[in-house]
Amino acid sequence: MPFFLELVAQHINKNYAGQDPDSYRDLLVVIPNRRGALYLKKHLGNLVNGFAWVPEIMAAENFIETLSGLPTGGELTLTFDLYEAYQNVLQSEAVSFEQFLRWAPQVMQDFNEVDRYLVDSEKVFENLKNIKEIENWSLAGDELSPMQKRYLEFMQHMGAVYKEMRKNVLSKNYSWQGLSYRLAHDKLIKEGYKLPYKKIILAGFNAVNLAEEKMISYLVEHKIAELLWDADNYYLKNHEQEAGIFLRKHLAKYKNSTSFITDNLSNSPKKIEVTGVAGRMAQVAAGAQEIERLIVGNEALEKTAVVLCDETLLLPTLSVLPKSVQSVNVTLEYPAAITQLFDLYEHVLQMQVNKKDGTKESAFYFKEVLAVLHNPFFSDLWADNFFIREVIRKLNRSNAVYIRTGLLKNWFKDNFSVAEPLFTGFPFALDAVTQFCRVNELIVEKLHVKNDRSIELETALAFQKELNALQSALEKHPEITLRGLRVLLKQVLAQSGIPFYGEPLSGLQIMGVLETRTLDFDNVILLSVNEGVLPSGKSSNSFIPDDLKRHLQMPLHGEKDAIYSYHFYRLLQRAKNITLIYNTETDTFGKGEKSRFITQLVSELKKKNPQADIIEKILSLPVSATGQEYGVIIEKNEAVLEKLLEKAGSEKGLSPTSFNTYKECTLKFYLRFIANVKEADEVEEDIEASAMGNIIHKALEELYKPVLGKNLTVQDMELMKKQSSAFAQKYFEEYYEETAEDNGKKALALHVIKKHIINLLDFEKQEIERSKQAIHVKHLEKELKAELVLSNGNKINILGKSDRIDDIGGILRIVDYKSSVNAVKDKFDIASLDEVFTNTKFSKALQLLTYAWLAWKEKLAPADKINPCIIAFRAEKKLYALTQGRAPLVFSDEYFKNFEEKLRIFVTGFFDPNLKFEPTAEIETCEFCAYKLICNRN
Repeated sequence: MPFFLELVAQHINKNYAGQDPDSYRDLLVVIPNRRGALYLKKHLGNLVNGFAWVPEIMAAENFIETLSGLPTGGELTLTFDLYEAYQNVLQSEAVSFEQFLRWAPQVMQDFNEVDRYLVDSEKVFENLKNIKEIENWSLAGDELSPMQKRYLEFMQHMGAVYKEMRKNVLSKNYSWQGLSYRLAHDKLIKEGYKLPYKKIILAGFNAVNLAEEKMISYLVEHKIAELLWDADNYYLKNHEQEAGIFLRKHLAKYKNSTSFITDNLSNSPKKIEVTGVAGRMAQVAAGAQEIERLIVGNEALEKTAVVLCDETLLLPTLSVLPKSVQSVNVTLEYPAAITQLFDLYEHVLQMQVNKKDGTKESAFYFKEVLAVLHNPFFSDLWADNFFIREVIRKLNRSNAVYIRTGLLKNWFKDNFSVAEPLFTGFPFALDAVTQFCRVNELIVEKLHVKNDRSIELETALAFQKELNALQSALEKHPEITLRGLRVLLKQVLAQSGIPFYGEPLSGLQIMGVLETRTLDFDNVILLSVNEGVLPSGKSSNSFIPDDLKRHLQMPLHGEKDAIYSYHFYRLLQRAKNITLIYNTETDTFGKGEKSRFITQLVSELKKKNPQADIIEKILSLPVSATGQEYGVIIEKNEAVLEKLLEKAGSEKGLSPTSFNTYKECTLKFYLRFIANVKEADEVEEDIEASAMGNIIHKALEELYKPVLGKNLTVQDMELMKKQSSAFAQKYFEEYYEETAEDNGKKALALHVIKKHIINLLDFEKQEIERSKQAIHVKHLEKELKAELVLSNGNKINILGKSDRIDDIGGILRIVDYKSSVNAVKDKFDIASLDEVFTNTKFSKALQLLTYAWLAWKEKLAPADKINPCIIAFRAEKKLYALTQGRAPLVFSDEYFKNFEEKLRIFVTGFFDPNLKFEPTAEIETCEFCAYKLICNRN
């Protein structure tokens, strides 16, 4: 079946083409958007033999600008124009630019609507003033708050601000979009039609504002314009269908206009697949599968459109396209707010606003510095950017919460000159934007070197235009602060779009909903067909109440829904294969269910069209062997087992920590001990238990060194208490590059560390006084090692490191310092050795047993004289030892031999090829796992 623009081309060729090749010169074709112009030219070209002029083809907004005689100002320019008008009217009562920006877009939207619908500005704003006065009137006579007063005052002056702004922009020879419509209307009605075209064809329009409606009426009445409508009887004749609301009115009014009305939705074969999937990326993956299916079915990609109802899915969609897709055309406006370049400038501003100014140099909050360093556009500033990884590593290891500029210079070395514009202090917004322009120009230059028109380059070019405009505007307002600039970025720049205009005549088509106007495709794939996305739902972006809008015949949210309903059905009316994909995940309030357009289509179309094959399905992701979604499973192949044996047989061997990790999660064991995936270095803004433990360990080792090989006395303990503060301070500052005084939280943490050390030393002192026996310190940080022959004959090394080994009354104590012990999760009473190797609650017990066994293997003491224990410096109970039946566990040679056999069986299981490395069944243990992103477990 012919597409709409083909029908338009045939109509033009039949009614306007003459013998003269120049016959089209007097013809203008106006369509809703620019997208269809190339398609229309192509269809016209197919109908012409030889060479001929094509008619002038304009998008509606360009036509309006032509009629008005004025270009439309950019959003940034108009925002500053609005602020100037606001200042001129309110004078000293005007709020700051930063406060003004919070409601400026709403005001601008109201100005646009007032003009597009030719509303008397004095009337609407006078009514609005009265309404707001009534709303804020207090019967009890309570005085209005300062905020209420400022709000009411602005409402009272909104009409004056409108007049002032209109006067200012017209004096500069441009207008805003709504004003362009009003000016075009006024000029056409008062001065008459003066464009050089004898005939104007208006094709593919649906909803029009009042200014457009009156201009269309004028042009039709004067036989200048011809109207070509595109519709389907399915929604046109059914008055319950909101998609046909506007066209029913137009066809009733313009009875002699030409209509390309089809019955395709009711009579032509259609394959419609409605697919629900959980999550954004799952939608993208489902769309890619459908593209692959079309390719296998030899469907032409030139006649296939992927329509993104949520345009933020563009990059994910491009990333998963099948390799067989050779050519892709992207035509939509990608939201600037979700680009990584926008993130870069926003993070730099946030970093600058929150910086600490020292006497010599500034310091930036580490998280904001990291956000800048990780940004890919920041990396693009250098051809060789591998050094940035080293800078990030140094930053993380520094543990500095605020990063001094001197430190950054040292880490960047010769590369700092390029990054310096972003880390230089910005006193005012103009300084910041000037530096942004410099950096952006360099980004464009670097991307140009790659010699391709990538999305990144298009984004950088679009930002260059916006930044230049912003710089020009700020030169007239140098007083605007960085905070004002941040709001400006979020409220204005973030709302703009990055336009991607490609060659639409070849390859797979990717576009937004509005870009589909006048276009038809055989195959249509829509993503994010969810309520709140399509249609976008009710949103109030206006100061004008609905009742007043209704009275003034201004549009309400229902009309917006009707517009999108038309776009939805019009896109489907000529398509053969239709795939509607929606996200099954909803938010806390239930928002996000599938669009009512889907529900309406499924429930009604089949009754009208028996040839419509509608399939509904829910896709779910595959489940792993453990029954857990998304789990990564590693087979124990020959290479993996060889690497494990190499690790276990090396000098590092296996330790109690590796035993407990394997017992907790075999996949975690693989990632940490075989794949050597290290946990990422991170700056500890709030000092963690692990960091506190490391500092306390080092301080205690230093304190006990002078008494190594001696008997501890009460006097020794008192001396150690006096020295403890200095050692704690020393190792704290060694761990953190900045001093404790630089950060209140860390000062508090240092105080806690000192307190823990004192408490532990007091405990030791009390033990000496209570037992009347000396503590003889034999070893500090003692490494213990023994060889274990496995059941398969492999020899491995078992290693452990005891924090301290001492002797009390002939009993060899193997002491391990711990931050704390959980009375519920940590078990020390051993009924059977088997449970020690299977139950994660016996992890600390397994560690103590291994230390005791190693000491026995090294013959440090007879079996019955060995006593492993934990001293917990954060717990109320300080000493924890192993028990059996609640009585102290006394070892024997037989006990250790039995433990060794159990250990042999346990570790041999590590090498069993039938047991895979897979996620634990205890899902709650994954919550704080450092590897959960790799595991990708849900």
